[in-house]
Amino acid sequence: RAGMRYGGGGVVPLPSLFVGRPGAWPCGDIPPAAARASALAPDPPSRAWGRGLFLGLGSRVPGWSGGSRAHASGATGAAKGAAAAARLCGSAAPPAGPGARGAQSRTPPAAQREAQPWQPSPQAQAHPTSALSVSLGADLDHHFWRVPNDETMASVALDQEVHVIPGDAGMTVSLFVEGKPIALERGADEKLGKTLDRLYKTMQKKSKKKKNRNRPKSPSPSPSPDPSAKADADANLKPSPNTSPTSNPNPNPSPNPNPNPTSTQLMHRETGEPLDYCLSNGEAWPLGAELVFPDGERRAVRFDPPRLLELGVSPVFKRLLSGCEVFPSLKVTGATAELKYEWFLQSGTSPTDDWALAGAAPTFTPSENDVGAALWLRVTPLGTEGATPGRALSHFFTRRIEAAPEPMLLVQRREWLAEPRPEGSFRVLSYNLLADAYTRQENIQKKLFPYAVRNECIDSSYRFNLALREIAEVGADLLCLQEVDASFYLRTLRPFAALHGLTGTFVGKAGGSSEGCAILARDARFAFEDEYAYDVVHRRLFLGPDADPSTLGLGAGESFPFPETRAQMQELLGPLCALYPDLRVQLTEHLNSVTQLRVLRIRRDDAADTDSPLEFLIVANNHLYYHPLADHIRCIQMCAVLESLRELQARIEAEHGGGRTAVMLIGDLNSCVRSPAYELLTAGLCRSGLDAIDRAVGADYETPADHKAWENLNKFFWGRQKRKDAAAAAANGGGAPPVPRGEYRPRLKNRLRGQLVDAYYDGDNEARPATNFTPSFREVLDYVCVQAPELEVLRTAEVPGADLLEEYEAIPSPVCPSDHVSLLVDVRPRG
Repeated sequence: RAGMRYGGGGVVPLPSLFVGRPGAWPCGDIPPAAARASALAPDPPSRAWGRGLFLGLGSRVPGWSGGSRAHASGATGAAKGAAAAARLCGSAAPPAGPGARGAQSRTPPAAQREAQPWQPSPQAQAHPTSALSVSLGADLDHHFWRVPNDETMASVALDQEVHVIPGDAGMTVSLFVEGKPIALERGADEKLGKTLDRLYKTMQKKSKKKKNRNRPKSPSPSPSPDPSAKADADANLKPSPNTSPTSNPNPNPSPNPNPNPTSTQLMHRETGEPLDYCLSNGEAWPLGAELVFPDGERRAVRFDPPRLLELGVSPVFKRLLSGCEVFPSLKVTGATAELKYEWFLQSGTSPTDDWALAGAAPTFTPSENDVGAALWLRVTPLGTEGATPGRALSHFFTRRIEAAPEPMLLVQRREWLAEPRPEGSFRVLSYNLLADAYTRQENIQKKLFPYAVRNECIDSSYRFNLALREIAEVGADLLCLQEVDASFYLRTLRPFAALHGLTGTFVGKAGGSSEGCAILARDARFAFEDEYAYDVVHRRLFLGPDADPSTLGLGAGESFPFPETRAQMQELLGPLCALYPDLRVQLTEHLNSVTQLRVLRIRRDDAADTDSPLEFLIVANNHLYYHPLADHIRCIQMCAVLESLRELQARIEAEHGGGRTAVMLIGDLNSCVRSPAYELLTAGLCRSGLDAIDRAVGADYETPADHKAWENLNKFFWGRQKRKDAAAAAANGGGAPPVPRGEYRPRLKNRLRGQLVDAYYDGDNEARPATNFTPSFREVLDYVCVQAPELEVLRTAEVPGADLLEEYEAIPSPVCPSDHVSLLVDVRPRG
């Protein structure tokens, strides 16, 4: 079984084996993992083992023989299981005959079963459970899990109800007949009488089939029928000449006659009277409260009852860490989405240890006192007051809770986080999470993160637990995340956001990459404007005017959302790509970067809001190309992003009025403070090791023609082999010729209104702590930039220095989940 672990002393945590009557426990009353490894039998435990109930165990368990996928089955499983059950339950083990090797039959004769009455031991009577806890001798000194009884589940009541589930084209009428499910799909326009007739006939067939299966077969063949007897029987079936086939034996017919022979009635919820059979299903079933069958049986009707269709848990929670929040992902349908959560802990390792209710919230955070305990979750959908709850689903966590340190950034920023937030401000977080796609491969682990492998912190189920704890505790209102695995977003981050009052959006990189960027915004502060939601695929901005619409991601009748930006990039780069065809291929075919452009409407229902006229926030979440020789690529990308922001801001203000928008450019730019892309971003106003270029606020900035951005223009080649060939040629004295200074060079422009201010710039970028910290590379790559004068930076959380990050050689580490540190900024609109 996946997740099965074993350790010293022959201890093997195993799922339970359950024995009992069918339907004795609802599906939510036992862990699904245990249910898959169990067999429900109609007899008491000591008899059930004789029917071949077995347990599969790996061969590496001490004292157990078999292959790598060996299991004890048939005779061996029955014999050992019967003995173990007898030891626990205090009864004699049954003979091994029915399940033993060489037995005549797998099913013990009825007389033998009746001769072996089963009585629970005093221990079992003192600790009633829904599971049989079994120990298989001294070699396996760990016990099977037990789960508590829950008398509130009312499974019997559920089996006696009729559920009507509406659909797109009709509805499904579902119920149980003698433990067997029936699901009848009928159209919404079909007459009620026809549906009830079909329902009752289906119930009768189910009941008859079961009776026929249980009827013992005659030992002798049936005699051939007597022709004279058959003739007499046919004569008896002929109607009497004095009987009219249409005569009504009831002299006082009901005002609501039933045209169906079943006489099944659907009773009105308020009046208690039978509903007209001529009503359609769509009209009748929402009004029904009870079904009355011809034999007098009555069943409650529940229209669109609450249903928990899916209870899932993210793979992140295959490890449970103290201090880290745990939560499920659910799929709920029905008239109500109200749910009952129950988190149970079992601290001991004895089979008699009970499960204690530890929480009733949608999330559960294990404490240090819970380390070593097992965890089990049950979720029950609740209906209206007085109605029977829906069927519950459960999840049993196969690993016990582990101790985990507090994330380093939370420790370092504890005082900063404890300070009151400035009035009218909102908090912004930028975080590169280090995608699991780049760490789960063994060769990448050994090459890039050997120190994290040694520290046992490279696994995503450890790292993402710490990252979620950090994200939850900083309380950011706007989160821009990079290197987010698509599966992590769907199965973990999106339900996490919903639980914390956030709404999220995700975009994957182009070219089929499994990771991308995500923006989360707090519902109480912002609302996404879907009209202005754009995922800017960079390669599409550099395609020529004759590009096929399909390569631009356009459907029939759609137009490119940033035509001015695309035209500007063609004007700037067209002559350069004509000189360097490989550059055009790099930009239009290989580049997979995507910028998330989202427009957020600022909510004004907060009394602490300022009197700023600002209404919209334009957010650009970025993760630019990474290669160290591709400074010119990133500079071109930055120019394209700035042009897209300028065009979008002008469009919104033309529709809603000027002065109502502000821009924020956030993310991992893979560009240090000395890079051309950073200089273009900040318009040369922040010293970056180059000559500072002063300009008046509001004037356009453009790179000089001989800018150092183009130094690597003919040194960088896309593809590992091309770069190797170029390096070999350079080593032999050949190499790429220097770029002629007289050739055309584009003057890349920053035409955005005002100025983008780097929130962490304090006048000395050279002493700035690195945000990306590995043994071989330590640089500032992550930024939060806000448009001035519309926005002002109030305060920033400290970035840890090298002395802290080197505690475990580099990051990721046991106290830092990524190779990047997060940035945290408080921003306020100017009044």
